[in-house]
Amino acid sequence: MLTVADILGIEELELTLRAGAPGRLRPLRWVHTSELPDPTPWLRGGELLLTTGLPLQADPGGFVRLLSERGLSGMGLGLGFGFDDVPAAAVEEADRREFPVFTIPYHVPFIALTEAVFTRLSDERVAEAERRLAGDLVETIIAGEAQSREIRRRVRAFGLRGSSPLTFVVLRADNGAAGGLTQIVEAARRYGPASVRDGAVAVLVEAADDRAAESTAGELLAAAEAVAAGVGRVRSDPGELPRCYDEALYAVDIRPANGTPAVATFRDLGSIQLLLSLQDDRGVELFCDSLLGTLMAHDKSQGSALVESLRGYIEANGRWVEAADALRIHRHTLRYRVRKIEELTGRDLSNARDRLELWLALRAIELHTPHHLEAVQ
Repeated sequence: MLTVADILGIEELELTLRAGAPGRLRPLRWVHTSELPDPTPWLRGGELLLTTGLPLQADPGGFVRLLSERGLSGMGLGLGFGFDDVPAAAVEEADRREFPVFTIPYHVPFIALTEAVFTRLSDERVAEAERRLAGDLVETIIAGEAQSREIRRRVRAFGLRGSSPLTFVVLRADNGAAGGLTQIVEAARRYGPASVRDGAVAVLVEAADDRAAESTAGELLAAAEAVAAGVGRVRSDPGELPRCYDEALYAVDIRPANGTPAVATFRDLGSIQLLLSLQDDRGVELFCDSLLGTLMAHDKSQGSALVESLRGYIEANGRWVEAADALRIHRHTLRYRVRKIEELTGRDLSNARDRLELWLALRAIELHTPHHLEAVQ
């Protein structure tokens, strides 16, 4: 968004703000030159009016008030055509309305200012268009709506080779402030297409391997002045990029903040990786089979209830009496079953991590195929 302050900052124009300083961040849509006592019928609002001062001669304060009330962005007064400075009444009214008024030296033609505004508006538009295209691409990839070949073709428009492995980096701003996220997007654009998503910024990057991806994430973290970053594992198949995004997002959320910006990786996810694999039928099958396959096979062949007993034991948080009562079996029977479960799975149910992973496997099967456990018991 182009503002009056952006134009005032162009040193070669030698503009001097004389009044209405708090309004210098007003958005600027266009520039218009006029010497009419009331040019507003031909204006739509958001313009910067340039004048040699003729409309100010009769009622300087009234003219400023008119422009402000009609929604203009500011006024530039060309010096040397009747005025050596902004009239006091115009300054007073501009300050009261926080309407920016500045002076233009005699030797600076109005066309120079108009061209500067036009150039910057054009750049602001070629950048907004790029941001929109980048956002569309990021959203399409995360939603799994693009084929691998299409992804590789489209990323080349953002300076990526298209042939290297890809992954996502997720960057967080301080408290997720909208302004901070916008700044991060701008800083991230030279690394790849970026978009604001889930209260953070998702950046698609190329990297030869995980180590290179983590290095790039560290560079992004510093360049964007973000407070935290997460990076997913690189994938050679762009079709797997939604998983990369999930890994990066969960990693940056799970890693505890310690006051120092840092990069979180998929290695910080631990058992949460299972939850991310729920979108992949084969991933769920392999994970659950590795943990519960022997129990389910035993239950099926022997008519036992080891899976049900495991669920009851974990839900009771390892309390024998409570679990046995819920399962309607004697606690000695439950102890036998738990020993059998540990023998078949190779896991120690007194270990919190083992209990967690077994519980996640139980939940994954229930959520993914609700009747699967019933079928094997």
